[in-house]
Amino acid sequence: MKLLPNKTFPHPVLREDSDDYVRRQFQATRKFDVRNDYVPVLSFNFALNEEVIDKLLKENKATYFVEIYCPTTFVRRVFCTNEISGEFVLDKGDLYRKVEVSAFVICTKVVKQYSSANFHEDFGDKPSFDLRPGDVLAASSTEICYWDTELTAPLTSVFDIVANDNIARGMYEVDTGGDKVNIQMHPRDKEQFEHMRHSSEYKPLALFAYFPVVVEVLKQMKDADNDDDENTKWYRSIEYKIDEIGKNMESSDPFILAQELLHNPLEYILPKRETSD
Repeated sequence: MKLLPNKTFPHPVLREDSDDYVRRQFQATRKFDVRNDYVPVLSFNFALNEEVIDKLLKENKATYFVEIYCPTTFVRRVFCTNEISGEFVLDKGDLYRKVEVSAFVICTKVVKQYSSANFHEDFGDKPSFDLRPGDVLAASSTEICYWDTELTAPLTSVFDIVANDNIARGMYEVDTGGDKVNIQMHPRDKEQFEHMRHSSEYKPLALFAYFPVVVEVLKQMKDADNDDDENTKWYRSIEYKIDEIGKNMESSDPFILAQELLHNPLEYILPKRETSD
């Protein structure tokens, strides 16, 4: 339910592109996160300083109404709440690429003689309106965001193993010049490594082998002095994952941060520890 800029209503509606109300605002802060199972979660926070609308919300005569629409998947989800903050959980696969998020306050019950001292004077002296369920009371601007599938993928998905005849056996190099980080190996080493990381027996060792690569990449991110890397998929994905665990690049040691991002890779190759009471 995206409102067009020239959309008119038979009653005042609180919105950015209208002067129906004087010195009153309705704002919606929205942020997408992802759970461990790659399920999208929309965190929201509403700010409203129109007392009459706020009173209707508290009396359950109105509700906050959030619509999420993804043109790529054709998925449209609608959530209603009377809380000023919280989370909406979507289904895995609902979102891909462009996402439109719109927020409103709508009536849920008949409201007779709706009026506010903050109506613009153009509505006349002490105007009032009869409202029905579904009538829009307030609307925030539609926010366009992008659900980047790279953000939801495992950390190792931003790395590609690339064969390079110029690399000596047993050595590897890191190239961060593309959308993915290339780990370059001798062709025979690449073949063996690919076998390891797809083997249930040797997969933990392969994961541990990523550790020095992640440390190197984090060092480069920390020392970066241009915007070229920041526009790449691998940079955005790693930056997102750092934020997801509540860390930041500036104050973190790359060596420690790499272990946290890989969920303590040493534990995967050590024998299982016995627990004692």
